Amino acid sequence: MRLLFIAVAALLVSCGSGKNVSDNKDNAFKNFNYPEVNFINKAEGTKGWEIYNRIVPDPVALIQESCLGVVKTLYWSDADSIPSVKKINYSFEDKRGISAKGGSVPEISINHIKLYTLNVNDLRDMKWEVKYP
Repeated sequence: MRLLFIAVAALLVSCGSGKNVSDNKDNAFKNFNYPEVNFINKAEGTKGWEIYNRIVPDPVALIQESCLGVVKTLYWSDADSIPSVKKINYSFEDKRGISAKGGSVPEISINHIKLYTLNVNDLRDMKWEVKYP
């Protein structure tokens, strides 16, 4: 999972075009343009979706927040030459398997696959995994 995070972080470096968000508190990134995020829920009605939805009530905001965080880490300001990702397809599945990343600028895909058990005792660990897969 940590390797997936590294791959996604490297890819999200490219996040730089799409919807302009003006409420950014950091002036160096006040004109940062978020890519369009297309969230696909392939786990509706599963226990995994119920748990994921408690942890991440707004998956689009999670991906946008992650994009900006990576860009702020790697660039000085939104005036830098940030590669332009126009769209991120982000899907969630509750099954056995491996999470994956695909595509390249201008469109990438992130498929978060996780089988959540019914014996979840500490959602803090799961929340950390979802935010930093």
